[in-house]
Amino acid sequence: MVKKMRLFIPTNKKGLEVTALMGIVLAVIVVFIIIFSIVFKVFDFGGILGVQQAGFKLDSDKDGLVDGIELKAGCPCTSGETVNDGCPADFTEEQKNADRQTYNTDTGCGVLEVKTPEEKKGITAEKQKQEEKYATEIFKHYRSVEIFGGDDWSPDPEDNEIRQACAGWVGSDCPAEANNCKNQFSTESLKNRCWIMASEDDIEGNDCGQAKVDEGTLISLKEYQNLKVDTVNDYLSVPDEGEPKNLFVWKWKSKPEYGSLICHEGFWYGCKEANEGKEFPTLVNGQKYKCAKSEWIKT
Repeated sequence: MVKKMRLFIPTNKKGLEVTALMGIVLAVIVVFIIIFSIVFKVFDFGGILGVQQAGFKLDSDKDGLVDGIELKAGCPCTSGETVNDGCPADFTEEQKNADRQTYNTDTGCGVLEVKTPEEKKGITAEKQKQEEKYATEIFKHYRSVEIFGGDDWSPDPEDNEIRQACAGWVGSDCPAEANNCKNQFSTESLKNRCWIMASEDDIEGNDCGQAKVDEGTLISLKEYQNLKVDTVNDYLSVPDEGEPKNLFVWKWKSKPEYGSLICHEGFWYGCKEANEGKEFPTLVNGQKYKCAKSEWIKT
């Protein structure tokens, strides 16, 4: 009789148990990583941590939502409802945007300080006043300018000198040509533009009109130049006095007693020999100017 032989494989029960346990642990770790990744992405913990590292408070408005979440779409500095991005329940999107622009989380939710373009450049209101005072002391300035001429509606405009520059108002403080146009001009003070008054020669008494010119407009001492007036929108006169309007398409230059003139915030500033080499202390229409040979030049 042939005996059957058995294949003997030694087993270690304890080893099998350890292997099985390690498999379970690895499976749990994999599941945990998957769950953590999903939660991390959904709740944007990375953004929250980034905000915390940047120095923001965890919950500035104490409404249960961290600033990192509210900073993107909600109200990090105004207590609100979780269902409305941490904003009050009745807040619209416009109100949410306004709320985020009003407060600053990196300064403990203090109201943001609104600065003017000048202040952002380091120009304080006090410094601005000092510079304006300096400008008026160094450079003689005039409230209004008068141009005078006879217009026969000819297609060819003339070149001429201005009649006068007045420290006050032409037509009241300074008589216009032939003492006409008395109190017929607007004396509205302008902040960013300047007035030019026009008296047009007429047998029955001069016709009177005026126009606003843009900030930075120059009236040269040596060259006749166009005033670039928008006669449709910036010209004023009493009814039936349209002839002075035509004077604004002529070319004009200043007189030696005034020097070159530049319009700045409602006044005309003169550049004369006494101001040679001096810079205007403030920007004029965003540009720096210097007085050289009685002419305003850009620097």
